[in-house]
Amino acid sequence: MPHVVSCWSLAGATDLMLLVECDSNDDLDTIRRQIATIPGVATVQTHVTLKTHFDRRS
Repeated sequence: MPHVVSCWSLAGATDLMLLVECDSNDDLDTIRRQIATIPGVATVQTHVTLKTHFDRRS
């Protein structure tokens, strides 16, 4: 999935967190649906970033 930029393993109720970059809400919906069909994926939660205050990766 080329829109998935990063993937982190987490401690707690959530197992993985993905960083997805896309151009529109429709693209995000398509990517969410694709991820939801992966065997072993029980749920998909989405959090949308409204603003980046700083990013040390840049």
